[in-house]
Amino acid sequence: MEYYIGSDMENEIQDTPEEREATTTSDERPVKKPPPRKRERKEYMQQYYQKHKQESECLGCGRVFSCIRALKHHERNNISCQLACLEGIYRDALKEGIPLEKQEPLLLQMQQLFELNQQRKARNRKENLKNIN
Repeated sequence: MEYYIGSDMENEIQDTPEEREATTTSDERPVKKPPPRKRERKEYMQQYYQKHKQESECLGCGRVFSCIRALKHHERNNISCQLACLEGIYRDALKEGIPLEKQEPLLLQMQQLFELNQQRKARNRKENLKNIN
C-alpha cells in the first residue's frame, strides 16, 4: 500500500515500511536484479543488429558497408575519403561559378586534410620500414 508523506510532498509516493522490507536484505542493501540470461541477451543483440543493418555506400569513395555504424566510422576517420568528398564539392562549386571568396574555407579545409593525409602516409611508411628491418 502506498501513502503520502508531508504536505510539501503531496505528489510524491513513498513505499510503506512493509514494502521496503520486502525489497531489502537484513543489511539494508537493495536486492539486485539478476543479469539477463545469455540467450535473452543474444536474441536482443541479433534483433538490434538486424534493425540497424543496412547496406550503405560512401558518397566520397563509393565503398559499400554492411551497416550504418561502419559507414559513419569510415566517414569520420578516413582522411582520403574526406578529401575526395571535398574535392567533389569544390568541382561542383567551380561548375556552378561560385565566387572565390565563398570557396576559401573549403580550400583551407582541403589543404588541412591533404597535409594530414601526407603525414599519415609518411608515418605508415616509417612503420613499415621498421617492421621490415
